[in-house]
Amino acid sequence: EKQTLLCPICRKEGGSFGLDEYKKAIGQSEEGLRTLIIPDSFSLTQNLPNETLLLTDQTAVTLSNIEISVNLFFMLLEKTKVTIGERFSIVEYVGSEDSIRKHGMARNSPFCLERNNEAVSSLALENIERMAPNSIGCSLKKVKLHNTYLINIIPKLRVKEDSKVEWLVLSADEEEHIAGILAQDQPICVGNVEKVRLRNCAVSILPKLKNHEDHEIEFIWLDADEKEHVDGILAQEEMFCVGRVKNALFEGYAIAILPKLETHEDCEVETLRLGATKEEHVATILAQAQPFYVGSVGEITLEDYAVNILPKLEVHKDCVIKILILNASEKEHVATIIAQDQPFCVGIVKEMKFEEYAVFVLLKMKMIGELVLSINGDETWRNIHGELKKENTVICVEEVERLTLAEHAVNILPALKIKREMGIFALYADTEDHISEVLAEEYKGISFGRIKGFVLYGSAVNLLPKMRIGEDCEVEQYGLGAPKERQISKVLGKEDRSIAVGRVKNMELVDYAVCVITKLRIHEDNTMESFRLFADEKYFPRILEKGNNSIEIGRIKPERD
Repeated sequence: EKQTLLCPICRKEGGSFGLDEYKKAIGQSEEGLRTLIIPDSFSLTQNLPNETLLLTDQTAVTLSNIEISVNLFFMLLEKTKVTIGERFSIVEYVGSEDSIRKHGMARNSPFCLERNNEAVSSLALENIERMAPNSIGCSLKKVKLHNTYLINIIPKLRVKEDSKVEWLVLSADEEEHIAGILAQDQPICVGNVEKVRLRNCAVSILPKLKNHEDHEIEFIWLDADEKEHVDGILAQEEMFCVGRVKNALFEGYAIAILPKLETHEDCEVETLRLGATKEEHVATILAQAQPFYVGSVGEITLEDYAVNILPKLEVHKDCVIKILILNASEKEHVATIIAQDQPFCVGIVKEMKFEEYAVFVLLKMKMIGELVLSINGDETWRNIHGELKKENTVICVEEVERLTLAEHAVNILPALKIKREMGIFALYADTEDHISEVLAEEYKGISFGRIKGFVLYGSAVNLLPKMRIGEDCEVEQYGLGAPKERQISKVLGKEDRSIAVGRVKNMELVDYAVCVITKLRIHEDNTMESFRLFADEKYFPRILEKGNNSIEIGRIKPERD
């Protein structure tokens, strides 16, 4: 009986495009195709047979003692029954080079293994499942596999432990995409990976990944949209080690696996960033009675609902956190912290930056070091201001050595309980709205007995009359900057030499702020190390109106050559 040769895709979808293109490629007519030899088995070697063969899904192709391009490999994987033998490797496809070469010729040519949303035939899945682990030699530069069953080929790759891989990026929306990896009993090595990005179901393979003991992962980024994506890890009773990690970012439900992670005992994480846009993302951690250990961390950033887990973080007893950043755009992001009865401490922190509603964390947190508060947006400030007024809130920051308030955060100054002795005090404000609460008559201002650094910038310069520095207070740095004339209007209305600045070592006045020099009273026997004015002539017409030698600034040390 006469048989008709059809492309499987054409048979399913109609048409003959696939077969027509295939005939063009091999220079055969349909009649000629029927005369081709279709072997039951075929061993691919560098020396191809003289006769033309047709390899089909019934052909068992053996790959051993050979090196082929990754493109040819995936074609065979899709179209034939592949068996991997000894000494087999895949290499980068280069159009000008042979796709079939003697094994070992390109061992030092790393390539990128990338597939994006690629459908995989059932035959290819059977081939992958049949392969032995570590049977496919390769040298990888990057691995980027997105939503494809081909992720399951990773355990089959044989990569040297000391080889460097720039990126390992795996994204899987279905568990079947990574089922082959999860089924492995042994850990999987894809070389020394510099950056790891696992998304959704792919997060669950993290315990399977292995790096060289002394290797440090530059960056690890985990993100899971659904809790089911991390349920496998959460179900494990034992913790697992991810080695040495320099920078880490956890988003979504991936945050929930943090208590399951361990790093190398002497690992120092430079940055840890957690972002949770839903309360459910942190529910598992908040349900824990005890805090969990995160080791030594240099910089911690918590965003949105992740701010609520701050009391759950436990750092190494000798750890000094360089900077702690909290960003909460909604009140709900800090509701859990506000609701707790006992204050908490996260250890020694050099600098803290709290943005938007994160300022309410101050009500429950013991702190020392440097504190930076920033509130952006008029509506956000109105909401925060309403909460402060409603509760008649007083925020104690007496242990803070260096305080910086920016934009609307300047307006919470009346709600802060500040000690009279401070290292650095700085206010930055762009508009009158940013300082309206401080200018209010009922607020009497602040008195400093000791302060090393004093900085007012923008509209904050108009708050000078509310800032009282003791006559004998030694100020190392005193700086004022006002790009706009209206930002000094409140000061210009005061009497000359009515604002005490103490004993100043270094003074710097910028733009219109130079005009307030006549209002400042510097200690009569003060000697400044430096006195600097940064302004064009247009900024100080009032100064030019003064007579010569009429502005008293004390003594200034001469500059040395």
